[in-house]
Amino acid sequence: MKKLLALVAVSVVGYFGWTHFAADSPAVTAYRSFARAWAYQSYDAARDLTLEGSPARKMVDDRIDLRKKGGFPGATMSINALSFSILSEIASDGGRLVTLRAQQSIRVSGMGGESAFGRPGLDEHVVTLEAKGATWKITSFTEKQL
Repeated sequence: MKKLLALVAVSVVGYFGWTHFAADSPAVTAYRSFARAWAYQSYDAARDLTLEGSPARKMVDDRIDLRKKGGFPGATMSINALSFSILSEIASDGGRLVTLRAQQSIRVSGMGGESAFGRPGLDEHVVTLEAKGATWKITSFTEKQL
């Protein structure tokens, strides 16, 4: 019985170590960079990570245009913590396309946001990325508040 408990404990520790310390794929790295730029409202940086002519590029350009017109004032809160969990990663077209489903956890403080001590906001992201040479570009991005 003790050996079984030890085996279970080692398995659990190994699983958590693997999920938290395993290297991300290049597609996941590109997604994390884009999602971080989007959350921090760094739309020019987010734009650079999208594929020209894609729905994701249009989404970012629309947000940039809205900000230029004064219809979107910019950040009124500060982000205290931001993390992402990859729920699924599905490759297609010989590995050139990847669809990710991820969950973002964000803690903010400021106007209209919960404090750093409150429950974090959770969003689900569904993202499609395409390999262009050695780089990955976002082609579509949807965000749903949970």
